[in-house]
Amino acid sequence: MFLARASSRRREIAVRLAIGAGRLRIIRQLLTESLTLSLAGGFLGFLFSLWGTRLLLAIQPPIPMSITFDLAPDFRVFAFALLISVATGVVFGMVPALQATRSNLALDLKGSAHYQQKRRRRVDLRSALVVSQVAISLVLLIGATLVIRSLRSAEAIDPGFDPDRLAVMTFALDMHGYGEERGKAFYSTLLERPRALPGVLAATLSERLPFSINIHQSSIFIGGESRPDETPLSVDTTRVGIDYFATMDVPILEGRDFGPQEIPGSRPVAIVSDSMARRYWPGEGGKLFTRLSGTTYEVVGVAGDYKVRTVGEDARPFIHYSRSQGYNPFASVVVRTEGPAISMLGSLRREAEQLDPSVLFMQATTMRNEMDASVFGVRAGATFLGGFGLFALFLASVGLYGMISYSVGERTKEIGTRMAREPVGRMSSDRSLVKACPWSASA
Repeated sequence: MFLARASSRRREIAVRLAIGAGRLRIIRQLLTESLTLSLAGGFLGFLFSLWGTRLLLAIQPPIPMSITFDLAPDFRVFAFALLISVATGVVFGMVPALQATRSNLALDLKGSAHYQQKRRRRVDLRSALVVSQVAISLVLLIGATLVIRSLRSAEAIDPGFDPDRLAVMTFALDMHGYGEERGKAFYSTLLERPRALPGVLAATLSERLPFSINIHQSSIFIGGESRPDETPLSVDTTRVGIDYFATMDVPILEGRDFGPQEIPGSRPVAIVSDSMARRYWPGEGGKLFTRLSGTTYEVVGVAGDYKVRTVGEDARPFIHYSRSQGYNPFASVVVRTEGPAISMLGSLRREAEQLDPSVLFMQATTMRNEMDASVFGVRAGATFLGGFGLFALFLASVGLYGMISYSVGERTKEIGTRMAREPVGRMSSDRSLVKACPWSASA
């Protein structure tokens, strides 16, 4: 638009040069105008950033903790905005100034039609800038569309369970001074209360939920013993209570579920995912693995695969330990409901408060929210990318409008000439028609 504006002022600049104005002085004037506009734009952009940071801080990921960032612009941001504004004014003001002052005075003063037409036919920098701007904005929009499409596809993936029918409450009893015996009694009683509520099908405990930000892993050796030259495998794990698979509605494909026989001091057992069983024990019975600590576990069951970290991941090897064989003050109560799980959260909160009002739960949510949290970054990226694409397209539209407006303005004389000649053409054609049809003239 600076280029178009400078081109429209060629006659004015030619007059100034003709009466003795120096080229350097005119360039300084044009640069002053472009710098004024760019500095005004930079100042408005800095004000917009003050509002934009409040908008960014208002967007919180769906996790049980609040994340706060200090995004307030300081003097360094203001200095950067000032530097970019000055650089923009100089760069995009110098080229039009040089182009406008490097002209043919005779032709510019006369406004030669042949010269103007020759300039219009030339593929100049203005057209290249507009084409580039439109192309970049379309690339941003296409990228945003692809990300949104991928997000929709990810949300349609079956995670291996119904996230809309699973309610979750997470506790950390060590923060409230609970010992092992008291903590076991608290969790045992807390599980019985939801099971008695109408609309609850099952309830269990888990130390790590699917799509949780916490990642638990075990270093294991396949087999009943480890070898010094063998590199251990890192496998995702969790510790779960009785009825975990029934609550999650994940089938046991082989073997059995955890039962009351799993107690502290009994033989360590585990249930692995189907992908892990097929990878490390294809067609074998008596599956064993040994942890880095030297404890050997017997695989008593194989469960169906389900998503662990993200909805888009492939089937992941996963180990479930029995929570009954060890105690952890941190646990999540998972409740499977007949209807939407979100309607059960209020009842679960009341049951926990009645059991011990001093115990505060870390979060009360649904598995759907946990699933949405895992794709929060992708969703936020798609939103911002789409917003930037629309804004870039708006700027490109403004530039395109300016170019077309400038082109039409340059052709005003030509268009007026055509409009003035059109009635004459119609009149001549009508007269020729009258001569060709004499009976119409007599009529």
